Amino acid sequence: MVKVLPLLMIAGFLAGCAGSPEPSPEAATPEESGCYQADWQAQSVPLVNKRSGPEALEKYETPQPSKERGCP
Repeated sequence: MVKVLPLLMIAGFLAGCAGSPEPSPEAATPEESGCYQADWQAQSVPLVNKRSGPEALEKYETPQPSKERGCP
């Protein structure tokens, strides 16, 4: 006679392998990560203004305009 435990183990392995794998989530596109950075900066700028004043913002400004795309 066949033992019950090995039969249940084999049935469990087959049932676990029978399903299809879930699709992996896609990595964030550069536009999405840029928008996240813009949102984060928009939230932090008022705090810098409130704590340090406008002099603190001068060190964060770029000397020449960069060629970055904005968020939609």
